[in-house]
Amino acid sequence: MSALTQTTTTPLRPLRPRNGVIVGSTRPVRIGRQIADVVADVVAESVADVVAHHAREDDRSHAVLLDLREIALPFLDEPTPPSSGERTLPHSRAWSETVSGLDGCIFVTSEYNGGYPAPLKNAIDFLKEEWAGLPSAIVSYGGAGGKSAAAQLRTVLTQLRVDLAEVDPAIRVRSRHYGEDRTLLNAAEVVAGSADSLRAALGWVVERAGARAQRPAA
Repeated sequence: MSALTQTTTTPLRPLRPRNGVIVGSTRPVRIGRQIADVVADVVAESVADVVAHHAREDDRSHAVLLDLREIALPFLDEPTPPSSGERTLPHSRAWSETVSGLDGCIFVTSEYNGGYPAPLKNAIDFLKEEWAGLPSAIVSYGGAGGKSAAAQLRTVLTQLRVDLAEVDPAIRVRSRHYGEDRTLLNAAEVVAGSADSLRAALGWVVERAGARAQRPAA
């Protein structure tokens, strides 16, 4: 019997990779969501390129915005450490299921005092094995591009064995980019300044996520 005709009892995951775009900032007035929306569009463009390259109608991917302000996790309150694998609280189980269902992930982070936001660290720390092997990229933003935040975040994600893109796109935001309400006048224009590195990193995630989506289900 050839490999093409053999039957298997191991179910395959659907060929529709899910790429999460995590919005790390939770402030009431912020630009992180605007930037994440544009990042999600770049993910879609990268997916279109992959689909065209492989000419597979069923191999579509999509970006799922995961806004930590909306998800509203409390500070880590599980009675056992994340390494135990036990998720006893409803919000912990929901977050675990969400991340476990991803095939790729993009962390969109601001920079506060040389580091990344506490809510993002908290969301990461709720889980452990769910992050392992997940193809991911770090997209930072700020006056200097948020590079210090990205470096700290890379250290943490590496410890969790996240499969990280080599390049961390850093989006520089200038005072002229802000409107009177402290949001961006044109987020797409701001993000365009890092277009090359962004496409490289997100394209890498999309490719890896596509392969991950076809692995046998656990």
